[in-house]
Amino acid sequence: FYIPQLDLYIEYQGMWTHGSLPYDESNQLCVEQLKTWKNKAITSKFYKAAIYCWTILDVRKRNTAKQNNLNYLEFFTTKDFYIWLNSINTFSL
Repeated sequence: FYIPQLDLYIEYQGMWTHGSLPYDESNQLCVEQLKTWKNKAITSKFYKAAIYCWTILDVRKRNTAKQNNLNYLEFFTTKDFYIWLNSINTFSL
């Protein structure tokens, strides 16, 4: 979503193919999840596609947003979104 008044891009990564957190090759949770997915990808094209989405496309998108100084928020759970929303002192559109 884009909120013009806040110049803010919001993306909800609700599908499991985006992982449960942003991919980071130095994060042990990501390393373990990727290992599990790679084992499943041996017999599943869907897991192979999920690996590409999580480790390549999503990382590229985050880096592109950062390089272009975009105001970009990414959420993996609705709970995280509501925590962010409740943390805003003034939310006026």
